[in-house]
Amino acid sequence: MKPADILQFTNVKFMFPNRSMSFPKHTAIVSKPDGGKILVYHQNFNNKRSVDTLTINLENIKNGKIECYRPKGKL
Repeated sequence: MKPADILQFTNVKFMFPNRSMSFPKHTAIVSKPDGGKILVYHQNFNNKRSVDTLTINLENIKNGKIECYRPKGKL
């Protein structure tokens, strides 16, 4: 995974000790991958309409699917 990769979340659920977080359909852009943690840019989450950052720990995923796409330049 590299910066600028596009992540597509489908029915993803993250579990934490005191809460959970779900992404039925969500898209984010990778800012900085760091091992099992990924800093992403995203928007339209938690009633916030502006772009924000979120650190995702892949170890907290309990179900769902995250697909990664890489933008390509002109050929």
